[in-house]
Amino acid sequence: MELKKRKLSILQLIGYEEELPFKLSWENLCLLIYELGQKFMVDMIDIVYFDGPVYFKMYPFATAVPSKTLIFSTFGIIE
Repeated sequence: MELKKRKLSILQLIGYEEELPFKLSWENLCLLIYELGQKFMVDMIDIVYFDGPVYFKMYPFATAVPSKTLIFSTFGIIE
């Protein structure tokens, strides 16, 4: 099997904000974020194509807005 190295570009990223329940285990939280990311990609498929992984940003110990999660992926434009 031949492996090819590729770089992940985070310059072209797209994402959205989601409110998630805080009483989830880390495993269930990651599964939920993955499912939401996949749904987001399918919803946007006519506009952009996704060439990177789903990743997220959250602040689990923040007191101001504890349930906000940002879900992202990298993209390319369909021309």
